[in-house]
Amino acid sequence: MIAKNGTVVAQSIGVSTSNSGGRAESLYCAAIIELVTNDYIEVFVENQTDTANITVENLNLDIIRVP
Repeated sequence: MIAKNGTVVAQSIGVSTSNSGGRAESLYCAAIIELVTNDYIEVFVENQTDTANITVENLNLDIIRVP
């Protein structure tokens, strides 16, 4: 999920499951967020079904200015 200034953007919440080995194949989330000077973006992940930590191997965050 993505947060703007510490508040989660509801439409950015994505859910993924893992295979029997515990590996998620992919996860995608997106949101259109209007930013102004001094706004900040955060990316959060959490394990909702276990106490095991999550390891993020690859993360792409694309920010595109829409005129």
